[in-house]
Amino acid sequence: NYWNAKLQDDVYAIKAYGYEAGREIEYEYAQKKVKDENGETVSVDDTSKVKSFDGVLIPKEIIEMSYFPEELDTINALTEKSVALGAELDEMREEESGDDGLLKEVLNENGDGIPKANLNKRLKELESKKTSAVMDAMTKLMTLFDEGKTDEMEALISKAPELAEFDIRNKNGTFGKAKLKAALKLAMDSAVVPEIYKEEYDALLAYQAKMIEKEETDKAIKEAQKALDDKVLAKYEELTVEEIKHLLFDMKWMAKLETDIRNEIAQVLNSLSSKVLLIAKRYEHTLGEIEEKVETSRKAVMLALERMGYKW
Repeated sequence: NYWNAKLQDDVYAIKAYGYEAGREIEYEYAQKKVKDENGETVSVDDTSKVKSFDGVLIPKEIIEMSYFPEELDTINALTEKSVALGAELDEMREEESGDDGLLKEVLNENGDGIPKANLNKRLKELESKKTSAVMDAMTKLMTLFDEGKTDEMEALISKAPELAEFDIRNKNGTFGKAKLKAALKLAMDSAVVPEIYKEEYDALLAYQAKMIEKEETDKAIKEAQKALDDKVLAKYEELTVEEIKHLLFDMKWMAKLETDIRNEIAQVLNSLSSKVLLIAKRYEHTLGEIEEKVETSRKAVMLALERMGYKW
């Protein structure tokens, strides 16, 4: 029962250290390998890396719910969003992972996941196939610049006026290498992959966008949880004795007892309900109805036997 499981430990701690024990915190640390005095490798707590923490008397969940409900709601909402995004990614992968699937080229060896490295590699391969007249002209312009052929660059620009739309000159009118590189990137971004790869490319971009959104959401969860943990740790130190009593009596002990009592009552009611339903089903038909059905069945059997030639 609750006394043996937890309550007696809480009472003993309060008796020994007073209600101030409600401010105490237990930490769980990451492990690290060190050599002991015998030269054996052993695992010990790495006190510089906290994995988790909890109150000795008051669970941190109670502190979160009592003092930081808005922060908790934010984390819960982000978590739900992350789960939904994960489900969408799984659905996208499952739908496009067959022999003719648009994502088959980026699947892992087991075919049950898409590593980020595979995704980026394939996107880079497809983007290298991009082409457009402007990109080709800009690439040629970059080559001429590297060769120092500025006159030919000017001639090319006069033949391809769309190149003049890009910011490729310094303030003094000369061509700038950094500006040419930036212009080439813009031209490449506006270019399109060949039609044969377009569906795959669009599917990869859609998956990448969803993956990035999930990564950003997961990062936001970690940051929000870290901020909440810092607030909870600070709150433990600030708790007054009256607050500790309220959190222990009302939020922990009584809440637990109320839940246990409700569950016990629910079990009893469910058991009684099942028995009532069983009895109701057993006596669903009256004795008269049953006798009438038996008589009807008897007559049907007798008639069938007579037709078969049996007499008695």
